[in-house]
Amino acid sequence: MKTAIVQILAVSLLTPGIALAQYVPAGTSDFPTEPTIEQYSDDIGDEMEMPQAFANAVNSLQSGDWNAPGTWDCGCVPSQLDDVNINTGHDITMNLDAHVNGLFIDADASLTVLAGGLTMIVDGDWVNSGQFIPSDGHVTFGGTEDQSITGLTAFNTLTLSGTQGVSVISDITIGDVLLIDGSTLHTNGRVTLATDGTKTASLAQMTSGSIDGPLGVVYSAHPSNTGWLTVAAPYTDVQFDQWNDDMVTTGFEGADYPNYSFVSIQYYDETLESSFQGITSAYDITETGRGYYVYANSGNYTLDLIGSPTVGDFTFPTTYTSTGNPLDDGLNVLGNPYLCDINWEADGAWTKTNINGAIYIWDVSQNQFRVFINGFGINGGSPIIKNGEAFWVQTNNDSPELSVNESAKVTDWTPITNTTDNFLMLSMTGNNTTDEMIVAFDDAADMAYLPSEDAFKFYSDANVPNIGTKSSDEIVLAVNTIPAGEGNIDIPVAIHSPNGGTFEITVAKTPELGFQACLSIEDLLTGDEWEIAEGNMITFTTDPVEEDIRFILHVGAMLPVATADISCNGMGDGALTVSGTGDGPWNFTVMDGQGNTVAQLTDIDTEAMIDNLASGDYTVMVENNDYCAALTQDFSISEPDSIYIVDATIGHVDCGDQNTGSITIEAMGGSGNLDYLWNTGQTTASIGSLEGGPYSVVIMDENGCTHGETYEVEVAPTVVASFVADNQVIDLINGEATVVFSNNTTNATEFAWDFGDGTALSTDENPSHTYTQPGAYVVELVANNDSCDDTYQVVIQVQEVVNGVEETEFTSGVHLLYQNGQIVIQFDFNQAYDIQIDGYNTLGQRIIDPMSGTYSEGNVILPLRQRVPVGIISITNTSTGEIKSYKIIH
Repeated sequence: MKTAIVQILAVSLLTPGIALAQYVPAGTSDFPTEPTIEQYSDDIGDEMEMPQAFANAVNSLQSGDWNAPGTWDCGCVPSQLDDVNINTGHDITMNLDAHVNGLFIDADASLTVLAGGLTMIVDGDWVNSGQFIPSDGHVTFGGTEDQSITGLTAFNTLTLSGTQGVSVISDITIGDVLLIDGSTLHTNGRVTLATDGTKTASLAQMTSGSIDGPLGVVYSAHPSNTGWLTVAAPYTDVQFDQWNDDMVTTGFEGADYPNYSFVSIQYYDETLESSFQGITSAYDITETGRGYYVYANSGNYTLDLIGSPTVGDFTFPTTYTSTGNPLDDGLNVLGNPYLCDINWEADGAWTKTNINGAIYIWDVSQNQFRVFINGFGINGGSPIIKNGEAFWVQTNNDSPELSVNESAKVTDWTPITNTTDNFLMLSMTGNNTTDEMIVAFDDAADMAYLPSEDAFKFYSDANVPNIGTKSSDEIVLAVNTIPAGEGNIDIPVAIHSPNGGTFEITVAKTPELGFQACLSIEDLLTGDEWEIAEGNMITFTTDPVEEDIRFILHVGAMLPVATADISCNGMGDGALTVSGTGDGPWNFTVMDGQGNTVAQLTDIDTEAMIDNLASGDYTVMVENNDYCAALTQDFSISEPDSIYIVDATIGHVDCGDQNTGSITIEAMGGSGNLDYLWNTGQTTASIGSLEGGPYSVVIMDENGCTHGETYEVEVAPTVVASFVADNQVIDLINGEATVVFSNNTTNATEFAWDFGDGTALSTDENPSHTYTQPGAYVVELVANNDSCDDTYQVVIQVQEVVNGVEETEFTSGVHLLYQNGQIVIQFDFNQAYDIQIDGYNTLGQRIIDPMSGTYSEGNVILPLRQRVPVGIISITNTSTGEIKSYKIIH
C-alpha cells in the first residue's frame, strides 16, 4: 500500500474515503520564513557605436511621424529597399505598418510603435543603440540573407520568417510571442521570454525553422499562501540549481539549507510505495515532462531559467501501477514540456492511450485543485496548461501513453469552459476558502464513475473544506456526469471539513435539461429541503467530518407525458396522457400556444387523459408534485396531411384494340405507407390491360384514413379518311389548274395533304391546290387522331387545252379505241418513240400494270386489272415529254 505525508493530516494515501489531500506533499511549520525574491533584469552592456550608413540610406532629419516625408532626408516614406537611420536626439513615432531593409537607432534616439498591433518588417540587420518601445506591435525578420540583432531591445512579438539565420548579438527580451517560421535563431544565450508579472511570453508553434543555442524564460509566481508551487522545466538540460537561486531551498545537496530534514523540491512517483520523492542534488538535471512541487512561503517570486527548449513531438513519462484502488492507481504529476501554454483538448495534438479524461492542477493560492474535463471546470479549471505549469493525470491500464505535438500550443486564446446549459454548479464557502462541484447531465452517461466523463474530487489540506457528489460505485467526484429524464435521481453530496465550522452552499448555475424537473437539496441532518434555484444559498454548520454524506441532491424526472397524434386529417382526435411525480393528487391544466386553457382537471390521483385535441403546440402544467409545487412541459399534437394524388397518368385503349388501357397514380400524404384497392381487385398504384370505361380506387394509410378517386379510360375512335375534289379532270388554262378539296373524314384531328406534284404538304382541313403542269396526279390525305390514322387517295387529271393548234406527230399518231370489249391503243408514227402507259381509277388506284416500251406502228391491248366505271389512261412520250390522257367510261 502506498503512503505519503499529508500537509496537515497524517493519513495513508489509500485511507478509504480520503481523496487528494494526500496528493499535496507535506509542508513544514519551521520552513525558513523569508523568501528569496529576485528581480530579473537584462545586462545593458556598453553603448554601441552607430555603423556608417549604407547605400540607399535614409536618415531622420527631425523627430516626428514615420510616415511623414518631412521626417526623412529623402523627402519620402522609407521602403523595404532602405537602410533607415534614426539619428541622435530624434524621437520617431510609427502609426502604420512599415517595411525596411535595415534599422539603426542611434544613442539618445527612439522609435515608438503606437498601439494597434502594427508590424515592422526588417529584411536586413537591426542595431539599437537608443530606445525601442514596441507597445503591442510585431517585428518580423524576413530577409533572404543572414540577419543580426544588436543592442539591448525589448520586443513584444518577434517573428523570424526569413530563409536564413538571425543572430542575436546583444540581450533581447520577448514580451508576448516568439514565432520561428523558416529561419534559424542563433540565440548566443541572449534571448529571454519575459514576464509582465502575470503572463510569460511564449515560443509559438514551430512548423519550420530551428533554434541554435540556449533560450531563457522568466516566470512570475505570487502565492498568497505558504505551500507548494507546481512547476515544470521545459528544457532538456536544466539543473535544479536554476530554481535553487530564486527561492529558499532545503534538504538536498546545493540547497540553501542542505542539512535541513525537509526536502523543499519533490516529485511524484506512483510506482513507489512512498510516492512523493525529494530531489537529492541541485546539480541534477530536471526531467522534461515531469511536474515538480516546490515549497515556498507566500510572496512574489521570479524564476529565471535558461537552456535548450523542448520542440517538436513529445512523449510524457507516464506509468501505471495497479494496487486495486481506483483513486490512487496510475496518478502521474507531469509538466508542460513547451515554452508555451498548451490546450488539453486541441484536436489532433494529443495521443491519449489508457489516459483518463480529466486534468488536475494544484493552486496554492486557493489551496484547491483546479479541475477540468470535457468542457467543465471547477475552481478555475480549464483546458489550458500554462507555460511552466505542472498537472496531474491518471492512467488506467498497463502501457499508458501520453504524447503531444506542437499544434497543442496556444498563444492568444481564452479557454471556453462551463458554457453549456446542461449542468448544475454548487460552491461551498467557509473558513476563507471556496470549493466547487459540478453535476452535468448527458443521456449517454452513467450513474457510476466513467473515466472519460467524470473527475475525482481531490481533497485539499486539513484547513480547507471540500464538496463533491458520490457516484453509484461510491467514488466522490468533482465533476459528475449523469443521465437525466429517466426517473427520479438522488445524488449523495459529500462534505469534507477537517476543522468544521459554518459554511454556505450557493447555487452558482442551474441546468437547462430540455424539460422542467424538480431540483432540490435535502439536509439529511436537519431534514430541511430547499429548491435548487440560481443564487439560492444554504447555510449549515458541521463538526469536523471526513467525506460525510450530509446532503442529498434530488433530481426529479421529467413529467411522464405521452401524446397521441391526430389519426386522420381533419379528425381532431389528438390526445394527451400525463401524470405527476410523487403520490398526488394532482391538478392538470392544458394550455394552447396562445396561453388559452383548453382543458383542466383537479384532484386526480391517477394519470390524466385529455382527448379531442386539435393539432398545435401545447403546455401542460401539473401541480402538487414532490419537491416543488408545479411543473410544466411543452408538447405538440401533429396532424397528418390528407391523402392526395400528386399525378395520374391514363393510357387510353389504342385504335382498334380491346384492352390496352392503363392507369398509373402517385399519391402522397397520410401516415406511413399507402395501400391501394381498385374496383378491379388490383392493389397496386398502377393497373393495366384495361378496356374502356370508369375505374375507381380507394387509397388507405396506416391509420385507416382513406381517399377515393375515379378515372375514365377512353377507347380511341377509328379514323375514316375521305375527300372529294370539285374537278378530277381539269383543263390547264393559262398555265394553271386549281382544284378545291372537300374533306369528309370522320374522327380525325390532324390532316396531311400530298398533292402529288412535289410541292409542300398542307395541314389544312379543306385545302385548294393549283397545278401548273399537265399530268395525272395522285392526291393523298393522311388523317389521324392521338391513336388512329387512315389514308385516302384520288387521281386528278390535268390536261392541256389546244385551240387552233396543229396536232404534233405524237398526238396525231396515237388513238384510243374500244374494240370487242377491250381497250386498244393504236400507234401510227413515222418513227419509233419511247412510251410510258399508266391507268388509274378515280381513287388513285392503278387499273393496269405500268407499261413502257418503244413503239412506231401497231396496236396495244390494255390489260385491265379490274373493270371500273370511270378510268384515266395516261400515255407519255418520254422521248419528247408530251402527255396525252383519255377518260374511259364503261
